[in-house]
Amino acid sequence: MQTIEDIEKKKQTVDIQDLVIIKKSPRGRKLKQSIALRIPKDLSSGDKAVCKYVCDSLCWKKQELIYFTFKNKTVFKLATHLFRHATASPNTLYQYIYGVHRFFKWFKQEPDLIIQQCLKTRTVDNIIEELDKFIGDLKAQGLADNTISNYVKSVRMLFKVNGITVTLPFKISRRTRYSDRAPTQKELEKTIDLAELREKVIISIMALSGLRIGTLVHLKYKHVKKDLENGIVPIHIHIERDITKGKYQDYDTFIGLEAVEYLRAYLDSRRQGTEHLQPEKIHDESPLIRNKNSPKVKPITESGVHRLIHKLYAQAGLIDLSKKKRRYQLRAHSIRKFFRTQLGSQSTIPTDYIEYMMGHRISVYNDIRMKGIEFLRTKYVTAELTIKKKIKTDIYDVLDDILKSKGIDYNKDMLRKAIVKPHKTICEPIDLEEQRKSLIRDKFMEMIREELLQPSLKER
Repeated sequence: MQTIEDIEKKKQTVDIQDLVIIKKSPRGRKLKQSIALRIPKDLSSGDKAVCKYVCDSLCWKKQELIYFTFKNKTVFKLATHLFRHATASPNTLYQYIYGVHRFFKWFKQEPDLIIQQCLKTRTVDNIIEELDKFIGDLKAQGLADNTISNYVKSVRMLFKVNGITVTLPFKISRRTRYSDRAPTQKELEKTIDLAELREKVIISIMALSGLRIGTLVHLKYKHVKKDLENGIVPIHIHIERDITKGKYQDYDTFIGLEAVEYLRAYLDSRRQGTEHLQPEKIHDESPLIRNKNSPKVKPITESGVHRLIHKLYAQAGLIDLSKKKRRYQLRAHSIRKFFRTQLGSQSTIPTDYIEYMMGHRISVYNDIRMKGIEFLRTKYVTAELTIKKKIKTDIYDVLDDILKSKGIDYNKDMLRKAIVKPHKTICEPIDLEEQRKSLIRDKFMEMIREELLQPSLKER
C-alpha cells in the first residue's frame, strides 16, 4: 500500500489534487479491487496520519467504508477522534464506521446532512425516533442484542464528536446470545494432538499464557529470547502496551514447559528450512509465529490463527463446520478462557494476579508489578498449568497425590520461600524439581509423624 510519503512525492508534480491508488493491503496482499482516492493538497500532517489510519484499517475489509468516510466530514471527524484520543485500533475503527454506515444506509441519508440539520434545529428527536425503528428492524432480522447495541453506540459516538448529545429514553440490552466456553483439558489435548508443529506452538502458547490472538501475532523472538536461550522455564514474556488490546498498559505473563518444547522445535525447523521455505536466520525482530504461505518472513495474521484453530476443532469433532452458525461454543478465543479457568481453580493464585497476567486492567496494577518477575513466575509455577495430564512416573508423584488428598498444599511453602528470598530465581527446571521433591518428602514425613502421634495423644 502507498504511504503518506508516496503521496507527498506525487504532490510535487500535481498542483491541486492528487489521485492516490491503493492496490495492496498493509500486509502486502493484492486487493481484489483497487481503491482510488482524491487527497486534498493542503492536508496537515495530522490529517495525513488519519488518512493512512483509515486506509490501512478498511482497505482489506470493506472498501465501501473508505469512500463513505472520506465523503462525509462528520465521519472523518469520528475517525480522527478514534485515532487521536482513543486506541487507534484498526478493528475499533472498522466497528464504529461499519455501525454508522449501516444506520445511515438504512436511513437513506448522508451523515453530514443529518448532523447539519440537528445543529440548526437543536433537536435530536427525529434521530431518536429513527434509531428506535432501526433497532426494531435489526431485532426482526435476528441480530444479537450485543451487536445491535454496538451499532447504536457507533451512531451516538458520531453525533457526540460532532457536538451533539443523543440521549436515549430507553435502555438497550447487551445480553450475550452466543456465549463461548473454555475447552476442557481433554478437548484441548485432542486438538493439539492433531496439530502440526506450528499449530501446536500457537495453541500451547495461548493456553499456557492467556494471550489474545491479536497480541500473539505481534510477538517477536526478542520477547522470549532471554529465558529461551538461558534455559529458564517457564519463559517470561513482557507485553508492551502497543501490542495489547486497548493499549492501556503493559503486563507480564509466562509460557510453560509444553509450549517451550514446541517453540524450540519450531524455531529450529525454521532455521533449517523446509521443502517450501528457505532456511531463516532468527533475530530479535523475527516474528515468533511466521506466515508459512509467504516466501518473505511475515507474521501470521489474526484471521489465519482463527482459521487454523477452527479447522482443528472440526478435525477433533468438537464443532461441525458444515452447519452454518453465527457462533460456535468453541472458538479460537476460547483457548484464552482455558488459561483463566485453569488458574482460577488454583487457591494459590489470587484473582488479581490472574487478571494481570491476562492483560486486564486492575486496581492493584502497581502493587503486583512491584513484587517482581520472579515472584510472579513462582506463582505461575505453583499452579502447575498443563495441557496434557502429567503421567505419574515416580514415588514422588504418588506421594504428591496422597498429600493433596489430605488437603496438604506444599506449594504454599514454595511461595513463602520466594517471598523471603525474592532475589533468588528458583525456576531452573532441575532446581525446581529438586525443591519440589524435598518439600514433598518433608510434608509427607510431617504427616506421618502427626498420624502416629494422634493415637498416643488420645490414650493420654
